[in-house]
Amino acid sequence: MIGIKVCRGNSYPGQCREDDLALSWGSDISNVLLTTEMVAVERGRVEIDKTYSNRINSIVNLVSPVFISPGSFLGINEGGEITNGMVKSVQLSLQKKDETFSTATTLSIERNL
Repeated sequence: MIGIKVCRGNSYPGQCREDDLALSWGSDISNVLLTTEMVAVERGRVEIDKTYSNRINSIVNLVSPVFISPGSFLGINEGGEITNGMVKSVQLSLQKKDETFSTATTLSIERNL
């Protein structure tokens, strides 16, 4: 059985030092199913990602009907600062009022803080 501690956000590349205040620690993981170090590290990553993430979800509304495949990467310009994001979902809508049609696209995008 392998026991493992996994850290994120370290100040020292490749090191998880106990005195590093920038670290985000997950709880210790020890399980009989963790038979290799690679499996244990992946399990640790999943546990930490449950409670720590540097990502936020944004909703972008577009007036024109555009389909962008989920999983695509986009550049988002907010006040002159461009960040990259991944499209999580797309919603296309069409409305008819009298004899007039209107369309809209809503994108759910995951991006870094």
